[in-house]
Amino acid sequence: MNTFDLNQQYLCLTCKEGIITQRILTRPEKLQLCRNPHDVDFFHDLSTGYYSIRTKKNKQLTGCEISNGNWCLLESILYKAGDLRPLESENHVSAKVRRIRSLFQDDKSGHFIITQREPFFAIRWNISRSWQVIKPLETGKADQAQPNNP
Repeated sequence: MNTFDLNQQYLCLTCKEGIITQRILTRPEKLQLCRNPHDVDFFHDLSTGYYSIRTKKNKQLTGCEISNGNWCLLESILYKAGDLRPLESENHVSAKVRRIRSLFQDDKSGHFIITQREPFFAIRWNISRSWQVIKPLETGKADQAQPNNP
């Protein structure tokens, strides 16, 4: 049986036009927000795994889990708000970026993910695409809410 802490708080990070904002949500506020997350291009609730993507063709995709490997790379570019994230090699670009592009039904046009090969291999989120991520906070840690920035 699952039990839920009614006092659980959540960090809600939202990025629109390259500006990241954050706020703390109570459980009822989070549940209300998760009912209709479609005002952003990408929504991900880390407490449940649920995600929603509005594709380039305006199709709504939903799912219940993004693999850890894909999420680690995706999270690292989301929180950089459009700044380039260097990658070690072209192979790293090819394998992981292809998986993320496939998840978003994106192509090399850069609707969501933008890559570059010169002067170094790098990836970034297209800041014209909005996103929202909700993550649970440890009890009593609301004052320490900061996005990871690898």
